[in-house]
Amino acid sequence: MNKILTLAATVALISGQLIITSCSSSDDGGGGTATVPANAIEIDANNAEPLVAVAVSSATALGTIANAAETTQILSLQSAINIIQPILKNISTANVATAADFSEPCSGGGTISGSSTETVNGDTYTETGTASFNDCIEFGYTINGSVSFTSSENDVTGAYSNDISGSITVALSTSDSFSFSNFAYEITGNNQLLTYTISQLTYAIEFVSSTESGGFLVTLTAPIVESTSDFCPESGHITITGANSTTAEGIYNGDGSTMTIKANGVVVNATAPCYY
Repeated sequence: MNKILTLAATVALISGQLIITSCSSSDDGGGGTATVPANAIEIDANNAEPLVAVAVSSATALGTIANAAETTQILSLQSAINIIQPILKNISTANVATAADFSEPCSGGGTISGSSTETVNGDTYTETGTASFNDCIEFGYTINGSVSFTSSENDVTGAYSNDISGSITVALSTSDSFSFSNFAYEITGNNQLLTYTISQLTYAIEFVSSTESGGFLVTLTAPIVESTSDFCPESGHITITGANSTTAEGIYNGDGSTMTIKANGVVVNATAPCYY
């Protein structure tokens, strides 16, 4: 029964992407290196595949893993980034040559503040900045923490790159929250060709729900590459580390439809669906 379930989340998606280039986890939005949380869960053959599916998910949805008789909803880093992207997009100051400070109320309460710059060079726009969330309520989520971002996209060719780093907590309610510590995410691609390469995907997550709490560390062992627009990466390798050095691994098979799942170094599914 340990299958990944996608549940629609109450969040608005934007048609464009916040495109980010060249930030590291050591700048204002960062704070260090992601490590295995103290309350990490133990990984085994039963939960390895659902954990991989959650870790690599790019959908703005909650992933569900089953542990014994209970299920736990978990938000992936890419889902959290999808939630904050529209907020960052809205506060970026258009056509400003130097950084402009901002402090804005969020629609449901709380604030977002920081510094933002946008420049335009022909068909390419670039956005750079830092942002701090203080009990910022948007789309039904309460967000705290800080990020650093820089964005660049060509409106004609569709080429883009994405790089964002920081530490944030996203809460769905007083009892359900997800904390992403010292994360780093970088992607380059083309919106028209539907191709991309994820060269950074690292984060430590701690989750708290009404029934369970825990966490794990996600690291990218090899870049995830999608070059044929078939929605299943041709290559890539992700590793998840839990308690007692237990691990889950997801390795794209390059056949356009499947990936290999390992638990603690042993293959548990050589033809798992292509999670992305």
